[in-house]
Amino acid sequence: MCLDDCTEPSEPLKEQKLSVDRTIEWAARCKKKFTELIGKNSGTKPMLFAIVQGGNNKELRKTCAEELIKIGFDGYAYGGWPIDGNGVFLESMLNYCSTLMPKDLPKYAMGVGKPEDIKKCVEMGYNMFDCVLPTRDARHKRLYVLNKDRLSGYEFLYFRAKKHKNAYSPISLSCKCELCQKHTKAYLYHLFKQGDSGAGRLATIHNLTFYSNFVKSLR
Repeated sequence: MCLDDCTEPSEPLKEQKLSVDRTIEWAARCKKKFTELIGKNSGTKPMLFAIVQGGNNKELRKTCAEELIKIGFDGYAYGGWPIDGNGVFLESMLNYCSTLMPKDLPKYAMGVGKPEDIKKCVEMGYNMFDCVLPTRDARHKRLYVLNKDRLSGYEFLYFRAKKHKNAYSPISLSCKCELCQKHTKAYLYHLFKQGDSGAGRLATIHNLTFYSNFVKSLR
C-alpha cells in the first residue's frame, strides 16, 4: 500500500483537498521508488496498491482516482473511514468509488469488516477487506455464530453471560474449528473467567473460521 493521507468524512473541504493532493504526490513518489527497487525483477514483483481519498466529496474522489490510475498501480483501495461519525456505513460513497476503479484489477475496501458490510461491498465489486473485528471481538468474549433465521445470517454469543457456565454444548454445531469440535461453551466460559490466555486463542480461531466460511459462501 502506498502511504496516503487519511481523513475522516466530516473534515472540511479544504482539508480533504489537501489530503487528495498529498496522497497523489506520495503515490507518484512511491511508484517511482518501487520501480527502482524492483529493477529487473518485474516478473516476480509484489503488488503495489494506491489508495483513493477524498472524504465524502465525489469530485475529489474522482480526481484522486483518475490521477492514481494515470500513475498506474496493481490495485486500488477505498481510503478513509467507511463509516461516518454516527457509525453509519457509507454505502453510497463506497459504491461510487468502486465505479471509479479499473474493473480488471483488485479493489480493496479498507477497514470494512462487518459480515453484512462485506457482503454489500462484494456486490459493488470489491474483493479485498481488512478489519480488527474478528480478533478484537474474540478478546472481548464475543463470538460469531451462523444463524440462518436472522436477516444478517449470524448472531453473537457473549461469554460474559453466566448462562454459559453450565452449558455443555458446542459453540456451534455447524462449525469445524478446534473450539467447536473439542470444547464446550462451559469450558470457554471457564477459561475466560480464569483469565487464561487460551480463551482468547480459541475464540479467535473460531471467529476467523466463521469469517473464512462466510467468504467462501460469498464466492
